[in-house]
Amino acid sequence: MTKKDREKTSHNPLLYIEQPNFKRAKPSMQQVYQTSRKKEQEKEEKKKARKRDHINFEVEPLGYVEDEEKEMERSSANQAKSESNPVQKGGRFQEVKSFKEMDVNERLDYLIPFIGREAPFVCMFVFNDQSHVKGVLSHCEGDELTIQIKEGEPLLRKRGDLANIFIS
Repeated sequence: MTKKDREKTSHNPLLYIEQPNFKRAKPSMQQVYQTSRKKEQEKEEKKKARKRDHINFEVEPLGYVEDEEKEMERSSANQAKSESNPVQKGGRFQEVKSFKEMDVNERLDYLIPFIGREAPFVCMFVFNDQSHVKGVLSHCEGDELTIQIKEGEPLLRKRGDLANIFIS
């Protein structure tokens, strides 16, 4: 045997398995599509008739004057509210002062909703005796404040002793 014969025999499979020949399915798509012009024309005529009916209908619905009066009452009530509350401008949003413009009590009222949240404001609390503490407001009830200091222990102070608050 020559080398070529050996190579040919070595690449052939040792066991032949008989496999069936499957016929490939060919897709059969629709070649022709027919419609009647009468149905299409009827649909177009109905659409045109609807448009004509809609355009020719110019009678005002009943209760129009009453709705207008109610709307005027609502708008006057909204104007009265906006005049009594000058902080609110346009829509649902309320304008808020910047933290620097607020006094101490307003700053505390601003920080109270953030108590117990995941990302509280770390603040510098300055007291009348010139002492200052850096921490987070953890409790505010009546005249007492509880400030959680970064070093550990909570600090209890009176609200009247507070001179200023700075957000750091």
